[in-house]
Amino acid sequence: MKICLDSAPPLWEERRGGGGGGGVGRKDAKRICSENPYIPSLRSSLNETARLADGWIERKNKILPGVLAESKGQMNHIRYNIFEEMGGGCNQSCVGGPCQSDVSKIVCGLQNLAPGCVVYSIGGNNQWQFERDILAKTPCEVHTFDCTGPRDRFQIPDDPRLHFHYTCLSAKPSPSRPVGECTDRNDRNVCGDMKTLSQIQSMFNHTQIDLLKMDIEGFEHGLFMSWGVLGDETEPLQVLPMQILVELHYRTGMKELAPHHRMDFLNEVDLWELQTHLLRMGYATIVRDNNRRCLACSELTILRFRCPLIS
Repeated sequence: MKICLDSAPPLWEERRGGGGGGGVGRKDAKRICSENPYIPSLRSSLNETARLADGWIERKNKILPGVLAESKGQMNHIRYNIFEEMGGGCNQSCVGGPCQSDVSKIVCGLQNLAPGCVVYSIGGNNQWQFERDILAKTPCEVHTFDCTGPRDRFQIPDDPRLHFHYTCLSAKPSPSRPVGECTDRNDRNVCGDMKTLSQIQSMFNHTQIDLLKMDIEGFEHGLFMSWGVLGDETEPLQVLPMQILVELHYRTGMKELAPHHRMDFLNEVDLWELQTHLLRMGYATIVRDNNRRCLACSELTILRFRCPLIS
């Protein structure tokens, strides 16, 4: 395997430039995300989290060789050690099921969500435990997105704060398949259309996403990598979630990503690059919970510690 260890500067060395308008100004690359509603739940400050994130970026070229040597390309959780927990943890809640169950997600500071909060749930597969729990424990409105299989397979709970959308979140938009091709209720392939996060936000005029939950069987990697890093003036201004609950995968049953479910479609270098990208977007892993039922899967709870000022 050929490994390219780049020499990118740490976050604080991004050159300064103009901001506002159509892009995230480079002057915003160091701005602490003081409007993050989950700050009271954290055991240390966002400034401390930023310091740890910058330290990881500084050490990144020393981190990868150690993970490669320990993981040896085998099927295990070792490669997920790349996603170091930062910030000393948080006030945790398990949502969607009992803690450590397959359907449960770990949320930081659930009690800090205020009226008007917005939650996105991606890839629910007609399972509604997460949505029901969020509706019971918070005042938020919940938007669930899923475009797999026929539209009529979804049995949506009746709640005025729950909104279902037969569309999927994607790195690139794509149209829906013809209705006649999606009639089998056991079909889990993509049938509805796919939209980017910016398109979805524009549709609903959402100026802040408080919580994003997604379990999209490996597609999360391409989605994250499609979002711009702080200080990149070539990227349009994006309103990214304040907290993300995501299960990462390096093996998947999705044939669009891998020809066989026993084959890795992401290696250690891919995950190292993803961690670098997340930190440069202003996201740090607060909680990592390796899936005991899946050696190729790990649950991350990530919070935004840096974000641009959006007026």
